[in-house]
Amino acid sequence: MHVKKLIVVSDACCQILDAHLPGRARTGKAACGAVYLKEEKKPENKLEERGKYLGEMTVPESEYSGLIFALDHASEMCRDDIEVWLDNELVVKHLTGKYKLKAENLKPLFDKVKSLENRYKNVTYYHHSRNNVMAQEADKVAHEHLKLSQG
Repeated sequence: MHVKKLIVVSDACCQILDAHLPGRARTGKAACGAVYLKEEKKPENKLEERGKYLGEMTVPESEYSGLIFALDHASEMCRDDIEVWLDNELVVKHLTGKYKLKAENLKPLFDKVKSLENRYKNVTYYHHSRNNVMAQEADKVAHEHLKLSQG
């Protein structure tokens, strides 16, 4: 199925066990979830949801890796307009050019996202609250895949 406009709601979760390290240095088991909707960000427009266990990484790495997963699969449904919603404001500001990306470990992931954008006519990024219904759905998918990885 191909649609003219696809809404992608992407989220990642990262289970950090050592709470004494600063956020950027902590790694944990991570997973991602994506919800795909046609035309508008409403539950009744849901086409499908997908998730994946990502492995051991930092929280920012999991957010970018989850987005890469979501954008990669989105091309099966749309090659035109993609509207991407994330609950990570920092990633949105990196991708929209409002903030400069300084973390060296994230640059290859950022570059991969930018490369995937070439599959589409237009990609727009938006930030939304974790309380958004579709954000919670993507979060649920991510957590399900994290649990599956733990047997």
